[in-house]
Amino acid sequence: MVLPATTSIGERLRLWRTSRGLTQAGLADCLGVDRTTLRKYETDGTAPTPKPSQSYAGQGSISIGCSREKERD
Repeated sequence: MVLPATTSIGERLRLWRTSRGLTQAGLADCLGVDRTTLRKYETDGTAPTPKPSQSYAGQGSISIGCSREKERD
């Protein structure tokens, strides 16, 4: 999916999460942040800061080790 250059980081994150069937709570757990923190990221209330172990690369792509299976646990 190609997004306009004006799409915010929060909107990209929300689209990425929903396209994979993850809830905010599920993704927040995978990222090791509180659900309210993730909500702030998605609404551009605050910007995420990458940890050394996380990789954010490319044109708006997001790389994290999270799967739907983890959310089902």
